[in-house]
Amino acid sequence: MNISGMRFSRQALPVSFSRGLLLGLAAVLVLGHGASAQSISYDPYADSVNATTPLVTDANNAVGAPNSTSASLAGPGASLTLDMGAGEEGTQTLRLYLGQINLQVNVDVAFLDANKAVIVSENRQLGVDLNPSTQNFAYNWTSFGKAYRYVRVSSMVGGGVNVDAVEALGYIGSTPTQDTDGDGRPDRSEQQNGTNPLVPDPAQSTNTPNGSVPGSNSGGGRGNGGVSAQTNAPPAPGGDQDNDGMADDWERAHGLDPTTNDASKDPDHDDLTNLTEYKINSDPQKMDTDGDGMPDKWEYEHGLDVNKNDADGDPDGDFLTNLGEYRHNTDPNKADDLYEVFGKDCNDIKNMPAWKWLALAVLLALAFGAGTMVNRKKGAKTKKSKK
Repeated sequence: MNISGMRFSRQALPVSFSRGLLLGLAAVLVLGHGASAQSISYDPYADSVNATTPLVTDANNAVGAPNSTSASLAGPGASLTLDMGAGEEGTQTLRLYLGQINLQVNVDVAFLDANKAVIVSENRQLGVDLNPSTQNFAYNWTSFGKAYRYVRVSSMVGGGVNVDAVEALGYIGSTPTQDTDGDGRPDRSEQQNGTNPLVPDPAQSTNTPNGSVPGSNSGGGRGNGGVSAQTNAPPAPGGDQDNDGMADDWERAHGLDPTTNDASKDPDHDDLTNLTEYKINSDPQKMDTDGDGMPDKWEYEHGLDVNKNDADGDPDGDFLTNLGEYRHNTDPNKADDLYEVFGKDCNDIKNMPAWKWLALAVLLALAFGAGTMVNRKKGAKTKKSKK
């Protein structure tokens, strides 16, 4: 080694030094791989804005947890695409947090995969609501064999819509023990080892995937396996000694055992697990938490508030209340339900030709005019009699 010329001779390097250098490089690579897997910031909300159309303003307000600031989709054709984050893709129902709705609006929510291809979408009509509200859009990864990486919210017809946040009620790696595909290996461990947390490894499988609907005890569904008992287990505040995703204080307050993993139990038999009831803040001991005549499960599946008596609400503006929609087994977010409720007679009216509508309008106008004339004559007679 020539220090003055800063030239190094290969022969001058000891064998032990060379081996140490190689081991050091290997350690850096291994640690670097682990660090990249651990660098995922696991949370159920959108991490960033992926794309917008010109009619969208303040798009970044829809990123992160709801905080009463909204991205504005100013009218028909406005579209906002949000990135849920690589490694924390959504696997279950999406909750959409909305600001004020000043005019009735038609909203479309599309679930997109990592290639931005549409997996499934749902179109929903929303009525005027001057208060912040939420809507749940159902999704179950077992029905499609994949999770959603992106969510696209679009304003289709009517007024605009204000989006405060989107929340995946189930997502990959929601806790260190979350095992979405039920193969005995936690999602985060699979990510670190380069395996797919949505594809069970038969050699390691200790659970039997059941393909259950999110938050439900019923079976069904298809795809690459089922969902473990921890549909979505967010870090629970106030301690969680049984590691079931529910805070100990909440369990005690609702008559559950904080020392036993009872996330998948259903003491009120409403087809919502304790963990789902914890997530939506309903009472696991009551089928109808708010006592409005509509079961928690039905309200949850149709985007209504399980803690608010909204029996008289009419979000789709079809003159049928939420309670009426429940009793007739119709959708409170679709305005064409009157035809289902009143059957053939109403369908006959719906399909009535234009000339009949015109004739009916003329008859109504004549009847109104005749009634007005009669009232005027009565008024005139009354004035004469007084004189």
